[in-house]
Amino acid sequence: MYIWNLRSIEALDKRAVIASISHDLAVLLASTNPQLALDYLQRALNIFEDINNQPGIAAVSHKFALFYMNMRNPMAALPYLERTKEIYEHYGAPARAAVYFHMAQVYGTLGHAPQALEYARNAKALYASAGRYDLVAQVQTIFPMI
Repeated sequence: MYIWNLRSIEALDKRAVIASISHDLAVLLASTNPQLALDYLQRALNIFEDINNQPGIAAVSHKFALFYMNMRNPMAALPYLERTKEIYEHYGAPARAAVYFHMAQVYGTLGHAPQALEYARNAKALYASAGRYDLVAQVQTIFPMI
């Protein structure tokens, strides 16, 4: 059903919609067909880059990072997190707290404690300012020293 809808939308040349559907397909396929998920993520990223859709680029880049984090490949995740962080910081996006938290995890995994702690502190502060104390607790559970 998704594939048929994707083809119908392609005929209309609604590129942002195609990119969003490709992104959604990647999320659905991540656990069952990782290579196809990566293909759909790349397709979405290419489209968002072509139309200069910064929120789309950030969302797909973050999904790439999460994919590589789940595959236990923090070095591959890091450039995608950096790109997402730059876009979110430029626009002041609230989602940057999640990116900071994931960067803290990646830097922690790579053994870069100062960077990990700095990003964990930033994530904790943003979560607290948003009243997301459940996420503050999650940060503190993983990084109890902050």
